[in-house]
Amino acid sequence: METIIKISTLGALWVIIVFASMVLAQERLDKVAETKIKIFLETSQELRDYSNHGFTSLFSGNFRPIPNDIQTELNKNLPEYNFYVAEMTVLIDFLPRKYNLILIFDISTTEVKGFVWGDYWMLPPSKSFSSILKGFRVKSREEAINRVRALASLIVSASHDNVGTVGNAKIKKGKVKVEMIRGGGVFAVLEAKINSSLQFGSLSITMVA
Repeated sequence: METIIKISTLGALWVIIVFASMVLAQERLDKVAETKIKIFLETSQELRDYSNHGFTSLFSGNFRPIPNDIQTELNKNLPEYNFYVAEMTVLIDFLPRKYNLILIFDISTTEVKGFVWGDYWMLPPSKSFSSILKGFRVKSREEAINRVRALASLIVSASHDNVGTVGNAKIKKGKVKVEMIRGGGVFAVLEAKINSSLQFGSLSITMVA
């Protein structure tokens, strides 16, 4: 009995050590990510080139927490990336307003892969946004839908008024389509191309008239 207790105690200690190591590794990654994100926000021409994009923006210095349920789905379905929501002061037509910017951080390269705004209907995503799923292959249609749905849930949660929800999701005509609902109806669709081998192509947001 004493031997069994000792083995159980050692096993519990090992689990604690492994968990603590994982937490420390994530904290280090978060520090690296936040440093690189701040540099990105200060230097990205896509975020301040008013002549080409019709707006300019400035990081407020605050990051908005991602809701726990959405964070869980992102960790499960998009493990290649970490996501951060930065509060930005955006100047459009001389009226500064606060909007949330989603930064997509590539864990393998420790670089910002791209961005998309919570108010996606007003402000364009980065040019690289279309490629964040490109080349990834999944094992099932359900997994493909879950990946796109997780991202759609994050986007609708980051709108300035936080009134959006995610609607139906399906695969049709070579695309994974997830409805983004606003004002009681389908406002836009997050679409990802996918081939017969379940490999992703480009990603886009299509507005619904």
